Amino acid sequence: MVVIVNESTVNKNPKMLKYKNLAAFALGKAPSLTDVVDKDGKPVVNYNYVNFLPDKDTINAVINGDMSAKKVIKKAIKALRNPSTENQAIGMTVVHLVHMITDEYRTKNQIKDGPSVLTFILDDPDSDEQQAINKFLTRYVTAVFQEFGFDPVTNKKTIKKLFDGNRKKRIKKVAKYIKDHDECRMNKDGYTLKKILLTFYAIPLHQASLNNGVNIESLKSVGRKNLVKALYNAYTNCNMIAIGKLGMKSKIEEKYLDRLRKMNKKAFKMYNEVYDIMEFISDQVAKSVTEELTEAGLSGKKLKKKVKKVVRKTAPELPKIKFGHKKKTSDPDNVKMNAKKFKEFFEDKDNVAYLAMIYAHTTLRIIGVEIGCSEYCKFMSNNLRNLMDGDVLKMFISAAKGIYKDAKADKPQA
Repeated sequence: MVVIVNESTVNKNPKMLKYKNLAAFALGKAPSLTDVVDKDGKPVVNYNYVNFLPDKDTINAVINGDMSAKKVIKKAIKALRNPSTENQAIGMTVVHLVHMITDEYRTKNQIKDGPSVLTFILDDPDSDEQQAINKFLTRYVTAVFQEFGFDPVTNKKTIKKLFDGNRKKRIKKVAKYIKDHDECRMNKDGYTLKKILLTFYAIPLHQASLNNGVNIESLKSVGRKNLVKALYNAYTNCNMIAIGKLGMKSKIEEKYLDRLRKMNKKAFKMYNEVYDIMEFISDQVAKSVTEELTEAGLSGKKLKKKVKKVVRKTAPELPKIKFGHKKKTSDPDNVKMNAKKFKEFFEDKDNVAYLAMIYAHTTLRIIGVEIGCSEYCKFMSNNLRNLMDGDVLKMFISAAKGIYKDAKADKPQA
């Protein structure tokens, strides 16, 4: 269920925020609400961080009559329906929010605490301008979630009744309301759109979870397998099989498959960018170790064996991959790459640093960040510093900076 409510309504009904499966996001400043939400463990995110909303300049232009609200909303819906790297912000954010309020996402304990409720909190309309802003934002959020079958609840009396009473009563009332109102549940078209967006944005969504506190080192085998599977499905086009099972009309399906194929090729190219850097680093480490061990008196097979062991542990060469399937087929096993070698390497807990490296690099490159620029180096360092050998990380950053420097030099001067 999706709810849109004013700040004052929430303050007058504090039990609303005590509902365990409620996620709250502020669509404005909502300064006095912060204390209430933090107290109950429900941090409110300012709308600047909810990336599916228009920016402040667009909102002001709509309110001042310089831009059509209808056109702004139409553009957002078009971006949502047409997943791509350019439309990633709205697609990723919305599908993540929708995923939060669907049963398959939740644990057994969460289900016991009642159905999930997604709540957007508006600033109180203390002026004509704020009232106009609220009206536009309500219209915008409603249009976005209607794409999935949800029609947000906005009636103050209804909201007050739903979240009044003790914990058990609140759970029963919310569950009954959702059961009795189709518009509070995701419909068939919404499920299809959700599946499409989760497939398209699998890699950046996983990276987002890593950025938000999921420790890749502490992930169990199944967690690492899920991360590896998302990469494997993109490089082999196996993720296209999921789109083909949604039962869409052939023309619409082909449109999505063509878009997904292009995104997969980008991800494949980005893997090879990391592969080339790591190949260079592996060679450098091998040369350095060979020199040190030769001076120490090692030679022949013993030297080669020792060098190989050190390189494998500190800076291993990544598995080579090939794009797509051997033939046009829906068989997920008929792929060009060596699937066994790829999965064994990245599912190994000793190689989580390189799994994190691929995810971080791909996420940055997808949104157009250049290899070796300051933003790139900072992000990669922050993501990898606790996962891999410090000297190898320095070599990686140094190599990335070299690529950036060479790319800048090759660009024609204006």
